[in-house]
Amino acid sequence: MFKIDSLRQLDADIKARLSEKRYAHTLGVKACAIKLAKLVGIEDLDLIEAAAMLHDITKEFEDAWHIDLLIKSGGEISDSDLKNTPILHSYSAPIYIKKYFSEFATEDVLSAVEKHTVGSPDMSVFDEVIFIADYIEDGRTYDSCVNLRKFVFENMRDGDTRNNITVLHRAVLKSIDETILNLIKKNKVICVKSILTRNSIIDKI
Repeated sequence: MFKIDSLRQLDADIKARLSEKRYAHTLGVKACAIKLAKLVGIEDLDLIEAAAMLHDITKEFEDAWHIDLLIKSGGEISDSDLKNTPILHSYSAPIYIKKYFSEFATEDVLSAVEKHTVGSPDMSVFDEVIFIADYIEDGRTYDSCVNLRKFVFENMRDGDTRNNITVLHRAVLKSIDETILNLIKKNKVICVKSILTRNSIIDKI
Protein backbone atom coordinates (compact mmCIF):
# COMPACT_ATOMS: atom_id res chain seq x y z
CA MET A 1 0.00 0.00 0.00
CA PHE A 2 2.76 2.44 0.91
CA LYS A 3 5.90 3.07 -1.12
CA ILE A 4 9.09 1.48 0.24
CA ASP A 5 10.70 4.92 0.33
CA SER A 6 7.78 6.22 2.41
CA LEU A 7 8.20 3.46 4.99
CA ARG A 8 11.95 4.08 5.11
CA GLN A 9 11.33 7.78 5.69
CA LEU A 10 8.77 6.92 8.37
CA ASP A 11 11.40 4.85 10.17
CA ALA A 12 13.91 7.71 9.97
CA ASP A 13 11.40 10.28 11.20
CA ILE A 14 10.32 8.12 14.14
CA LYS A 15 13.91 7.34 15.08
CA ALA A 16 14.60 11.07 15.21
CA ARG A 17 11.60 11.73 17.46
CA LEU A 18 11.98 8.92 20.01
CA SER A 19 14.56 8.07 22.63
CA GLU A 20 16.85 5.14 21.86
CA LYS A 21 14.95 2.91 24.30
CA ARG A 22 11.54 3.82 22.91
CA TYR A 23 12.72 3.36 19.33
CA ALA A 24 14.10 -0.10 20.17
CA HIS A 25 10.71 -1.03 21.65
CA THR A 26 9.00 0.30 18.54
CA LEU A 27 11.12 -1.90 16.29
CA GLY A 28 10.30 -4.84 18.54
CA VAL A 29 6.58 -4.16 18.20
CA LYS A 30 6.94 -3.92 14.43
CA ALA A 31 8.69 -7.29 14.17
CA CYS A 32 6.21 -8.99 16.47
CA ALA A 33 3.17 -7.41 14.80
CA ILE A 34 4.28 -8.51 11.34
CA LYS A 35 4.81 -12.05 12.61
CA LEU A 36 1.37 -12.11 14.24
CA ALA A 37 -0.31 -10.54 11.21
CA LYS A 38 0.94 -13.32 8.96
CA LEU A 39 -0.36 -15.95 11.38
CA VAL A 40 -3.87 -14.44 11.61
CA GLY A 41 -4.23 -13.82 7.88
CA ILE A 42 -3.72 -10.07 7.58
CA GLU A 43 -2.36 -9.42 4.10
CA ASP A 44 -1.55 -5.69 4.17
CA LEU A 45 1.66 -5.79 6.19
CA ASP A 46 2.47 -2.19 5.25
CA LEU A 47 -0.47 -1.04 7.35
CA ILE A 48 0.65 -3.23 10.24
CA GLU A 49 4.18 -1.83 9.97
CA ALA A 50 2.93 1.76 9.96
CA ALA A 51 0.66 1.21 12.96
CA ALA A 52 3.42 -0.50 14.91
CA MET A 53 5.95 2.21 14.11
CA LEU A 54 3.54 5.01 15.06
CA HIS A 55 1.87 3.50 18.13
CA ASP A 56 4.10 5.31 20.66
CA ILE A 57 4.86 8.44 18.64
CA THR A 58 3.63 10.74 21.45
CA LYS A 59 4.52 8.46 24.37
CA GLU A 60 7.39 10.61 25.62
CA PHE A 61 5.49 13.92 25.77
CA GLU A 62 4.46 15.37 29.12
CA ASP A 63 1.00 14.64 30.56
CA ALA A 64 0.01 18.30 30.24
CA TRP A 65 0.78 18.21 26.51
CA HIS A 66 -1.59 15.28 25.94
CA ILE A 67 -4.37 16.83 27.99
CA ASP A 68 -4.02 20.21 26.27
CA LEU A 69 -4.07 18.60 22.81
CA LEU A 70 -7.10 16.47 23.61
CA ILE A 71 -9.05 19.40 25.05
CA LYS A 72 -8.24 21.64 22.08
CA SER A 73 -9.21 18.91 19.62
CA GLY A 74 -12.52 18.28 21.36
CA GLY A 75 -11.56 14.80 22.46
CA GLU A 76 -13.29 13.21 25.41
CA ILE A 77 -11.19 12.45 28.48
CA SER A 78 -12.81 10.41 31.23
CA ASP A 79 -11.96 10.69 34.91
CA SER A 80 -10.40 7.22 34.79
CA ASP A 81 -8.24 8.32 31.84
CA LEU A 82 -6.94 11.29 33.82
CA LYS A 83 -6.07 8.97 36.69
CA ASN A 84 -4.18 6.68 34.29
CA THR A 85 -2.10 9.27 32.44
CA PRO A 86 0.29 6.71 30.87
CA ILE A 87 -2.54 5.78 28.49
CA LEU A 88 -3.12 9.32 27.20
CA HIS A 89 -0.60 8.92 24.39
CA SER A 90 -2.90 6.42 22.70
CA TYR A 91 -5.53 9.18 22.38
CA SER A 92 -3.17 11.98 21.38
CA ALA A 93 -1.19 9.92 18.86
CA PRO A 94 -3.96 9.69 16.21
CA ILE A 95 -4.32 13.48 16.27
CA TYR A 96 -0.56 13.88 15.93
CA ILE A 97 -0.42 11.31 13.12
CA LYS A 98 -3.09 13.13 11.13
CA LYS A 99 -1.06 16.34 11.34
CA TYR A 100 2.51 15.11 10.90
CA PHE A 101 2.16 11.70 9.23
CA SER A 102 -0.97 12.18 7.15
CA GLU A 103 0.14 9.67 4.50
CA PHE A 104 -0.21 6.91 7.12
CA ALA A 105 -3.42 8.19 8.73
CA THR A 106 -5.62 5.36 7.46
CA GLU A 107 -8.62 4.13 9.38
CA ASP A 108 -6.86 0.89 10.36
CA VAL A 109 -3.69 2.61 11.54
CA LEU A 110 -5.47 5.28 13.56
CA SER A 111 -7.79 2.73 15.16
CA ALA A 112 -4.99 0.39 16.19
CA VAL A 113 -2.90 3.22 17.62
CA GLU A 114 -5.83 4.57 19.61
CA LYS A 115 -6.72 1.15 21.03
CA HIS A 116 -3.26 -0.24 21.79
CA THR A 117 -3.22 0.55 25.53
CA VAL A 118 -6.63 -0.27 27.04
CA GLY A 119 -8.37 -1.65 23.99
CA SER A 120 -11.98 -1.03 23.00
CA PRO A 121 -15.18 -3.09 22.85
CA ASP A 122 -15.07 -2.92 19.05
CA MET A 123 -11.49 -4.06 18.46
CA SER A 124 -10.73 -5.64 15.10
CA VAL A 125 -8.18 -8.42 14.59
CA PHE A 126 -5.86 -5.72 13.23
CA ASP A 127 -6.28 -3.73 16.47
CA GLU A 128 -5.62 -6.83 18.56
CA VAL A 129 -2.39 -7.59 16.68
CA ILE A 130 -0.92 -4.18 17.60
CA PHE A 131 -2.29 -4.44 21.14
CA ILE A 132 -0.62 -7.81 21.77
CA ALA A 133 2.57 -7.01 19.87
CA ASP A 134 3.04 -4.05 22.20
CA TYR A 135 2.69 -6.40 25.19
CA ILE A 136 4.82 -9.36 24.07
CA GLU A 137 7.55 -7.98 21.79
CA ASP A 138 10.93 -9.55 22.52
CA GLY A 139 12.20 -6.56 24.48
CA ARG A 140 9.54 -7.09 27.17
CA THR A 141 11.12 -9.02 30.04
CA TYR A 142 8.39 -8.92 32.70
CA ASP A 143 7.24 -12.43 33.63
CA SER A 144 3.69 -11.70 32.47
CA CYS A 145 4.95 -10.59 29.06
CA VAL A 146 7.34 -13.51 28.68
CA ASN A 147 4.65 -16.00 29.68
CA LEU A 148 2.10 -14.50 27.30
CA ARG A 149 4.60 -14.47 24.44
CA LYS A 150 5.23 -18.15 25.08
CA PHE A 151 1.49 -18.85 25.17
CA VAL A 152 0.89 -17.09 21.86
CA PHE A 153 3.65 -18.65 19.82
CA GLU A 154 3.29 -22.12 21.28
CA ASN A 155 -0.41 -22.19 20.40
CA MET A 156 -0.52 -20.47 17.02
CA ARG A 157 0.04 -22.72 14.01
CA ASP A 158 1.12 -21.86 10.48
CA GLY A 159 -1.85 -21.96 8.12
CA ASP A 160 -4.49 -22.28 10.86
CA THR A 161 -5.95 -18.77 10.76
CA ARG A 162 -9.10 -19.61 12.69
CA ASN A 163 -7.17 -21.15 15.57
CA ASN A 164 -4.66 -18.32 15.57
CA ILE A 165 -7.33 -15.63 15.81
CA THR A 166 -8.83 -17.46 18.81
CA VAL A 167 -5.39 -17.57 20.42
CA LEU A 168 -5.07 -13.85 19.74
CA HIS A 169 -8.39 -13.19 21.49
CA ARG A 170 -7.27 -15.26 24.47
CA ALA A 171 -3.99 -13.38 24.61
CA VAL A 172 -5.83 -10.05 24.72
CA LEU A 173 -7.98 -11.37 27.56
CA LYS A 174 -4.95 -12.60 29.49
CA SER A 175 -3.12 -9.31 29.07
CA ILE A 176 -6.12 -7.29 30.26
CA ASP A 177 -6.60 -9.58 33.25
CA GLU A 178 -2.94 -9.18 34.17
CA THR A 179 -3.17 -5.40 33.87
CA ILE A 180 -6.33 -5.22 35.97
CA LEU A 181 -4.86 -7.43 38.69
CA ASN A 182 -1.73 -5.30 38.77
CA LEU A 183 -3.79 -2.13 39.16
CA ILE A 184 -5.79 -3.74 41.96
CA LYS A 185 -2.59 -4.69 43.78
CA LYS A 186 -1.39 -1.10 43.52
CA ASN A 187 -4.80 0.26 44.56
CA LYS A 188 -5.09 2.26 41.36
CA VAL A 189 -8.11 3.23 39.29
CA ILE A 190 -9.03 0.78 36.52
CA CYS A 191 -9.91 2.35 33.20
CA VAL A 192 -13.55 1.67 32.40
CA LYS A 193 -12.67 0.84 28.80
CA SER A 194 -10.49 -2.04 30.00
CA ILE A 195 -13.53 -3.67 31.59
CA LEU A 196 -15.65 -3.12 28.48
CA THR A 197 -12.90 -4.54 26.28
CA ARG A 198 -12.58 -7.59 28.52
CA ASN A 199 -16.30 -8.28 28.29
CA SER A 200 -16.31 -7.98 24.51
CA ILE A 201 -13.34 -10.35 24.15
CA ILE A 202 -15.07 -12.97 26.29
CA ASP A 203 -18.00 -12.83 23.87
CA LYS A 204 -15.61 -13.59 20.96
CA ILE A 205 -14.07 -16.69 22.49
